[in-house]
Amino acid sequence: MKYLFTTFFFFIFYIPFISGQSFTSGKIISFDTQEAVPYAAVYLKEAKTGVYSDLNGYFKITIPDSDNGDTLIIKHLGFENQGFPVSEINDLSTFILHPNKHNLAEIVVRSVPGKIYLPGKVKKKTPGSYFNSSGNYYQTARFISLDDFSGKKIKLRSVQYFIGKNGEYNAPFGVRLYALNDTTGLPGEELLDKQVIIQAKKKNAWVKANLDTMNIFLSGKGVFVAMEWLPVYPEYKYTNIKGITNACKNVCYGQVLGITNELKENQTFVKSAFGKWTKNHIDFHFIPNAMIYIEVEVFD
Repeated sequence: MKYLFTTFFFFIFYIPFISGQSFTSGKIISFDTQEAVPYAAVYLKEAKTGVYSDLNGYFKITIPDSDNGDTLIIKHLGFENQGFPVSEINDLSTFILHPNKHNLAEIVVRSVPGKIYLPGKVKKKTPGSYFNSSGNYYQTARFISLDDFSGKKIKLRSVQYFIGKNGEYNAPFGVRLYALNDTTGLPGEELLDKQVIIQAKKKNAWVKANLDTMNIFLSGKGVFVAMEWLPVYPEYKYTNIKGITNACKNVCYGQVLGITNELKENQTFVKSAFGKWTKNHIDFHFIPNAMIYIEVEVFD
């Protein structure tokens, strides 16, 4: 993983392996419905490289000969993870995912409504500053503290992201939620049990993912809310972001996520879809944090 900087713009990209390689393609379907599973992560366990399935569940992944002993992992929220030895995979295979077995979400009925709060909300965006993905499968997360509500029942109603004016603002993207790993301080357990995909209706504005009906109750010191770029749509690629001196030469993808310099502490974390989380270390003249906040209902 590597960052490419133009002034005030932050990109992530990769260089593909181009020799001594083969291709594996296939379709991912649900065991229960036999329907296609879009946006499934398909990657090599050891090499940490991969792709996502498209809207029809199809994928095509490049596998270097040196990775023939690796395992192909298929992951999707709401399904059990599957692993397949690369040496046993046939081209044009059908890969079946089994739904996760989980308990129904807790439903809390209250005679008195709780109070609404907006943890993490900021007042302004830093001009000309964005998080962006140049065609990689990439997530940016912000940690949002819940210390002010210690000992209380906290229901998550929605999450919101500030989508900038550059890029292809209406590209679909994934909503991801993670609990805090108290040992590492990084995003840990997934809090969503199914995939949530949204897209902005206008640029330079907040876009909201309404999660109220999912009955998600938060606990602990805080929650990580992430944006997941899904570069499976060719129509959302572009090359028109410019720095001070020249245009960005790399192919970029999708929406851009606003950055704020209001916060004194770095609360933003990044990862490729197949890599590990790290704190966003950018050597710059301000601390850049992702413009993401949540709406919660708090009960005494």
